[in-house]
Amino acid sequence: MKFLTKRCLQMSKKIIQKILGVTLILLIDILIHFCLSTYSQITSLFHPYLRDILIQLTMFISGLCLYLLFTKGHIKDIGFHRSDYLPIKRSFYFIFLWMVIALTLAYVIVYFFDQTTWNMLTQQSPSTLIDFVISILKTGILPGISEETLYRGALLMLFLYHPWKNQNTPSKTYHFFLIVLSATIFTLAHLNHTFFPWKISYDRYQLFTSFALGAIQSHYFIKTRNLIIPIIIHNAWNILSFLMFQLLLILF
Repeated sequence: MKFLTKRCLQMSKKIIQKILGVTLILLIDILIHFCLSTYSQITSLFHPYLRDILIQLTMFISGLCLYLLFTKGHIKDIGFHRSDYLPIKRSFYFIFLWMVIALTLAYVIVYFFDQTTWNMLTQQSPSTLIDFVISILKTGILPGISEETLYRGALLMLFLYHPWKNQNTPSKTYHFFLIVLSATIFTLAHLNHTFFPWKISYDRYQLFTSFALGAIQSHYFIKTRNLIIPIIIHNAWNILSFLMFQLLLILF
């Protein structure tokens, strides 16, 4: 009886810790959206580009602190296994091809079935050289590092630290649960919030790609136990998306 009671207490403690961890990550996400929603106030103090970079740095530092907390300081041993690069090498060409096909298909669908969005996209002008370089930095490099540190590294490490520390492989059911959880929170992070008054808006294309990409990145992080892998996938997607969009503007 005492054993069962002790076991239940331990399980309850672990569940509460995980709930608190997820809640903390969600609160950080809400804070970031709050900063984004107060755009006019922030840009009165900082340049818009600097504002975006500061938000990304805030997300990265928050994620890194949580990552260190959840791994008890063993971030290098637990989350960056150099011996596990092989799975991404075998899959790199497939992932890159999938990205090109997915982006091309997305633009084809928008062109034929969503003329309003297509017109809105093609009315924009191609970026200047300076804007191009800055956009690559703030949309193609920084988000991958900051968002993956928070939504993959910190979030998944909350659930995977003990199994990985004990050299255990998560079951397929647990693996699937973590993929769905991480992808869902990652998708929610791409909702657009305004707080005064409070309102939620969204881009359905972005939500779909966020969930799909979040699921793939979560899978590879769990598979390789290396945060660098989802960072590479995330940045590759963002950069490729930006380049294809610029090509679209030039052609149309």
